[in-house]
Amino acid sequence: MSTPLHGHGRRMLLTGAASLAAFCLTGRSLAEAITYTRRTSPAPPATSKGAYERLMEGNKRWVTNTLQHPDRDPTRRELLATSQRPYGAVLSCIDSRVPPELVFDTGLGDLFVMRSGGVTVAPVITASVAYGPMISGTPLIIVLGHQRCGAISAAYNACVMTSRCRAVCTRSRRPCARLTN
Repeated sequence: MSTPLHGHGRRMLLTGAASLAAFCLTGRSLAEAITYTRRTSPAPPATSKGAYERLMEGNKRWVTNTLQHPDRDPTRRELLATSQRPYGAVLSCIDSRVPPELVFDTGLGDLFVMRSGGVTVAPVITASVAYGPMISGTPLIIVLGHQRCGAISAAYNACVMTSRCRAVCTRSRRPCARLTN
């Protein structure tokens, strides 16, 4: 008859399994994987200002086409298998041309990313955005917009086509005109 593992025995079993997985996936022990990641990855920013500066540094690399693609290797994946502490939560559009992980040149475990068409917000999106700061202590929330958004154009065109929305768009012609440019 087998007995369930509790407390220290279970922790040892999980640590052993993680070590074996780390070795199988990367050829390194778990301790080596953690040391390697700490050596190659700067500590995550603890403040919103530090997080914002880190994202802007990454965005500058995106703009100048000098991407570093940090922390995207098997060792980083193994380290993140047990926990994560992203320093930014990004709400962005579903548009395939502006993936936040690339636009900010970040690695695995750096960002919580929520995407919706036209960056529309619904209760499930709001709850997802709030998860980072409330549960993980993520210091920064970014709402990422972009030019020539197909979702916004489609919503605008659908609004113009329906008589119910036409009156709303006509009354607020100035905001609607800006969305189509």
